[in-house]
Amino acid sequence: GKQNVYCSKDIQKDVLREFKLFVNSAANDGSNIVVSSEEFIFESLDVKALTNILEARKYKPHIVLNYRRFYSWIRSTYDSRNKLAAEKGESFPTFQSWLQRKIKPIQTKYTKAVYDRFKNIQEFADVTILNLHDNKKSLQEQFFCDHVNEAPQSCSLAKNHNNGGTDDLLQSADWKSLRAKLLLGEHHPIKLLSNGDDVRWKQIEEKFMNARDLPRICLTNDLKNRLLEMSIEFEMALTPEEWYNSDEGLENLRADFEEKLNSRLCSIDVPATLLSPGWQSFLTALDA
Repeated sequence: GKQNVYCSKDIQKDVLREFKLFVNSAANDGSNIVVSSEEFIFESLDVKALTNILEARKYKPHIVLNYRRFYSWIRSTYDSRNKLAAEKGESFPTFQSWLQRKIKPIQTKYTKAVYDRFKNIQEFADVTILNLHDNKKSLQEQFFCDHVNEAPQSCSLAKNHNNGGTDDLLQSADWKSLRAKLLLGEHHPIKLLSNGDDVRWKQIEEKFMNARDLPRICLTNDLKNRLLEMSIEFEMALTPEEWYNSDEGLENLRADFEEKLNSRLCSIDVPATLLSPGWQSFLTALDA
């Protein structure tokens, strides 16, 4: 297959060998297979090679794409791509400057472009979309009950599954950067342990989560408008008309976008936050 930039050729060969063994074993047992990976969105994926492996054992691939609103997905992508720099306490671009550079190439490669790419492959008879914003069912129930054929036991289990999950803010590059800078002793001399044994992290998390007046760097009006327009365009292209015209659809999208404009769609100015009088007093009290 095509070279994967994330691993060496030796690792690729090992993974491919193990995957073929897995497919053969499942086919011998008469089992269905669920293969999930965020890497499937990339153009570099050798879809034909993957299809050949599955069809050799009489599997008929059914593609299920998770739909997440564009403005929410792109902020999560930003956090993911800047995670390592943030965890090291290194500098990285604000969401605004990153989005300014990335919004056009991302528009042509991801979201609807991914759906079109799979839909145009003849070997995939079924390409369906799982709407993460349809709150009538959990993600697991939607997948196993609405998108996977002949899986009654998995469907039944999914109906009783609790989604759980973690707060997006604690997965953000902003939080990881703030945490790293505290560990490095930047902006305050507090001494913190990096592991879960230091109970003070819980207090710091709570203060960070509940703060409403953190200094932020937000989107320009031009970027706000472009991001909203693209989010609406993709929602109308990837969800049924009766859904996007409902209260859960475009009306909810606009309201949620407006709510996040001054929070999740901004970057937190971490140095300014830690150097503010409120945070300095808070950290000094924790270090006492």
